[in-house]
Amino acid sequence: MARIIEFEGRQIEVPDDATDEEIGQILGGEAAAPVPATPAIDPATAASQQPAAKEESWGWRVGTEGLQYLGGLADQAVRGAANGVVGIAALPQTASQINRDVSKWGLDKAGIPHEFGGVDVVDLLTSNADNMPSYEGMTGALDTGNNAIADTLGVERPRAEPDNTGERYVNKIGEFLGGAILPEAGMLATAERMGLSAVRQMPSGFLRNMLETRAVNPGRAIADETVANVAAGTGAATANSLVEPDSPVGGIAELFGAVGGVGLTGVARAGKEALANLWNAWTENPEYASQIVNEKVTDQLVRNSNIMSSQVDPTDLSKPLDTQELVDAIRSPSNIDRVIPGFQPTTADRAGDAGLALLEGARAHSNPQAYAARTDANANAVEDVFSGMAPKESPGTFRAALESEMDRRIKEAISGEAMAAQDAGRAMERVTPSLSPDERGSTIRNVLEENKAAAEQKARAAYDNVPDKMVDPRGLTEAIDQTNAGLTVTERDLAPQSKLQGVAALGRGGEDETVSAILGPDGNPIVKPATPPDQISLREAGTLRSELGRMKAAAASDWKAERGGNNAARVINQFQEQVDAFIGKNLTPEENAALDEAKAALKQMKDDFTRQGDPVAEALVQNNGGQYRVRDSMVGRKFIEPQALEGLFKRANSPQVRDAMKQELLGRGKLDTPERIAAFKEQYAPQLAKFPELVADLDAAAGSLAKASEAAAARTDMERTMARSPAGKYVTYGDENAKKAIDNVMAGPDPVKTVDELLATVGDDQPALEGFKAAFWKKLDADVRSKNAKAETKSGVMPVGGQKLIRFLDDPVVKGVMERLYRDDPEHLANLRELGEALKTVNTGKSVSSAANPSGTALLQKGEGITAAEIGSKLYQAKLGRISYGYIGAYLAQKLARGMVSSQNKAAFDMLLDKAVLDPETAAMLLKENNPANRAAMARLTKTWAASEAKSVMNLMAEDDSEDGAVKDAITREK
Repeated sequence: MARIIEFEGRQIEVPDDATDEEIGQILGGEAAAPVPATPAIDPATAASQQPAAKEESWGWRVGTEGLQYLGGLADQAVRGAANGVVGIAALPQTASQINRDVSKWGLDKAGIPHEFGGVDVVDLLTSNADNMPSYEGMTGALDTGNNAIADTLGVERPRAEPDNTGERYVNKIGEFLGGAILPEAGMLATAERMGLSAVRQMPSGFLRNMLETRAVNPGRAIADETVANVAAGTGAATANSLVEPDSPVGGIAELFGAVGGVGLTGVARAGKEALANLWNAWTENPEYASQIVNEKVTDQLVRNSNIMSSQVDPTDLSKPLDTQELVDAIRSPSNIDRVIPGFQPTTADRAGDAGLALLEGARAHSNPQAYAARTDANANAVEDVFSGMAPKESPGTFRAALESEMDRRIKEAISGEAMAAQDAGRAMERVTPSLSPDERGSTIRNVLEENKAAAEQKARAAYDNVPDKMVDPRGLTEAIDQTNAGLTVTERDLAPQSKLQGVAALGRGGEDETVSAILGPDGNPIVKPATPPDQISLREAGTLRSELGRMKAAAASDWKAERGGNNAARVINQFQEQVDAFIGKNLTPEENAALDEAKAALKQMKDDFTRQGDPVAEALVQNNGGQYRVRDSMVGRKFIEPQALEGLFKRANSPQVRDAMKQELLGRGKLDTPERIAAFKEQYAPQLAKFPELVADLDAAAGSLAKASEAAAARTDMERTMARSPAGKYVTYGDENAKKAIDNVMAGPDPVKTVDELLATVGDDQPALEGFKAAFWKKLDADVRSKNAKAETKSGVMPVGGQKLIRFLDDPVVKGVMERLYRDDPEHLANLRELGEALKTVNTGKSVSSAANPSGTALLQKGEGITAAEIGSKLYQAKLGRISYGYIGAYLAQKLARGMVSSQNKAAFDMLLDKAVLDPETAAMLLKENNPANRAAMARLTKTWAASEAKSVMNLMAEDDSEDGAVKDAITREK
């Protein structure tokens, strides 16, 4: 495909893919070729060949020409925009070309060769410039495409250059606008991708400023940039109309024209704003007043915010503050809305900003009516949630459960003591004498008497077996006489001579042998034989023997001195032996055996019941009057000693005697404690060996007494323990003093342990547990509410403090107690903590604090008046060149306008400030729309118009001043 280039006023067709060298050869050949002469045409012939002219009206002609004019403007505007875009796109190639040219120029000036072997080192190193699209190439391609389209449609090819002033202006404006498209698109995309927050984290500089403006308000940034580029294009076109663009100073003139256009636009805008402010102030336009109020309210919020004050950089006090952080805090999700239905958080509440809370307090103090309803509503909402968390059971339920359990334990201990005492009583009955000492002695003596009588009867029966025969008493008399003959007079007096002689006389009966005087036949005197005495019963001798035995025993006991004692017993014994010998001589062996048996029975009876000094004989001995010498009450005592007891049981081992002696033995000690029973057993161990059943009874009694003692001690200990225990101390407080009871628990050395003991006392009974929670809630309720009487709301609610609630819950002791109380319901405790966390940063009561400059009057009127000194100061600064006179006019007009509406704004300021303090969304909207950082960003001068001028300057720097320059110019002037 061919393309057309213009050279020396002629249009020459060259191949589309021809290089610069090939085009130069073509153009060189064309320059040498003669220009063919145009054949002359006869006017008449020419006239005859022209079609007849159609007569057109003036309106048609004007309309047609107008449309053609507008079409030309549109075409040049688009062409200029395209050139602007292409110029920016070609900047990398242009920069590379400048780098190549500057490098060569520098090396040439330094005399350093850069060509070796026909190869230019600089060209080799910067060959990338040849591979990048150039401005000429891209514009040529666009023109070729336009021409091809026109040729295809059969219309006139578009003009490559403006044809009139209007087209030159729109072409230049389009070029500036097109030159801004790529930079603007890149900055908008980058700003959107990074976000405002990330952009503001960039280091200060041109790029950050541009991106920040686009991130703040991309629509306004585009509008401002469009206006600036239009102004710059207009200024540049004006400069081009005054100074030839191709002249040496044409590019510089265009640059200054663009700068001037932008500057005049800024002045015009300031003047327009000043006039508009004057007009709005004069007419009291509410929208204008609202904007002032909005900005002032925003500034008030910023000044009082702790979040905003943290942004102040002491090293850069001119750095504008960014309210986005505060806006994010205000609009961030808040637990208070979820935790407390119906709660209306203020701006300070939502942001958690203590500085704004002070501002809220100051506003509430100066304008309480505006805040009272909100305060009451919020306090009631909190109260509904807080009271809804309170246990529903009465504190008295827990106290009643404690008392019931204490009573049960004490009654159980008392019952245990009674049962143990009953067991001990029954056991003690078996070891307590039931018979009196007289009854015991009488029982023993009666049995002894019975046994004695039986023994006597046995002896008598034995003697009954010995036959009673008549015997000659002379042998007994001789024995008595012989014994007396062997005794001294004194000894004879010790024997019962009257009884002995009475029996001896029985043997002296009859007549002795007598010799008569008459002699007998044998011559001897007649002797009359002696006549024997009468025979006596052998029993007579036995009776004497018994009496001698009795008297011998009496003498041996020597209880009366006249009986002679042992000497008398010895003497009497001699007579008794003689009597025994007499009796034995008169009996057969069989009869002697029977007699011995009778004697043995009699002796046994006497040994058992009549032996002198024996306790049995003492118990049975009677006075002459027939009364026992030993009282009944003293009988049992005689048999306490082991030997006596042994002798008693040999003579009387009946159940009655054993029982009487067991009771007599028990009566010897006080058996009321295990220790005394043990001592008793040790003391009477030999005696108790005779009563094994009694030992068992004693052991049982000792065990029962020990258990009874333990039960009594347990009951006493239980009463004392209950009185001193946490439960005992707790129940001393009435139901109306439940909080005092809890305070007493919490004041102890280990409240968690105490609470655990209290709950263990009631066995973790659920109603009782809820009752204890209710009692503890009274303390919690009292400790977390405000103590300031001024904080009480109109509805009479003393607000719950979030900080107080959290401090209460975070107390280690309280935390341990509540974890124990809500061990089975940790979610409830978590909800309570969540409520505290939600309330930490909100005001639930009347605010009584103050803030800096809470009034709108000072904020809106301070410094708003214009003084002569201020005017003089501004003029002096203008004279020094620090500011322009246009700025002075705009500043004074603006200040005058603000002063004129200050009174109108005060009321609006107060109303809006209160609304912003109470309504987080209003505050967020104001802070976002009037963000000082955004205002500063949007106030910066626009810059993208400079991209087109940068392209122009770089193109000038890249122009080739060589002899081939005309060829390159021709190449760039494509049709």
